[in-house]
Amino acid sequence: MIPHLSRLENELNSSFRKVVIDSTENIKLGRSVLRDVDGLKFFDDTKTKLDDVLLQHDTDESITILNISSTLQYIIPYSNFLDLLLSKTKPKVICITRFPRCDDATNDAYGVEDITTAIGYCGSTVVNLFGRNTLIELMMKFGYYVMSEDVSYEGTDFSGSCDDINYRKISMVAYTFICSH
Repeated sequence: MIPHLSRLENELNSSFRKVVIDSTENIKLGRSVLRDVDGLKFFDDTKTKLDDVLLQHDTDESITILNISSTLQYIIPYSNFLDLLLSKTKPKVICITRFPRCDDATNDAYGVEDITTAIGYCGSTVVNLFGRNTLIELMMKFGYYVMSEDVSYEGTDFSGSCDDINYRKISMVAYTFICSH
């Protein structure tokens, strides 16, 4: 997301306030990879609350874009997280990227997943297997509608050992939601 925002800044001849809230290890990695990006600030997730950063309200000259990347499936219940976050702030645009969606399922389900990152094996956790429209329906309740939907890795067999065929094929989706008020 950060390199794309930098290119967009150049195209629009504008500048964005770019904030990353993540773990200490991911911040080290980010600072290494993104060291040449102007205006990028990192905050340790153990010392910073997301809503504290987002509580700065939009003006006519600015738009807050919240990007939630590859996270919601690990926050249970994710609806409470979004409700709490959006009750305090109302970003005009919310991007939810690397979102796993079970295209044949109509309801959410849960499984266990082993987590491995650039820093190694992190353990196992409960993961949400999202039904096709559950996120869209929830975001509509919060006053957001889908501006764009980009599907990649369509129908990839991420969970072939799942007993229910509806949760075996998962598409990775990037959504952009825009506030309707």
